[in-house]
Amino acid sequence: MFDTKVPKYSKIEVKLKPQENPFINGFKESAPSIVVHSFNDAGLVITGNFLIVVIDEKDNINNSLSSTGKIFELKEVLSYRTHQE
Repeated sequence: MFDTKVPKYSKIEVKLKPQENPFINGFKESAPSIVVHSFNDAGLVITGNFLIVVIDEKDNINNSLSSTGKIFELKEVLSYRTHQE
């Protein structure tokens, strides 16, 4: 097994492009809304056509139990912002 480190940030914000959805609840939507996902204490990797946010799940002693990756296609991403501590 090998040890790899993902750059970690205190906060990551991923802003997704508006999705074309002409009808919501039977009414025509005036302007598609932009969705922003926020992640605290997470890692960020951009590889190929994907942006991956890695979230460590820890116990109460701060030991990593597992990691979960949230994967976004770059064509869906409008922008992202990272915050250092």
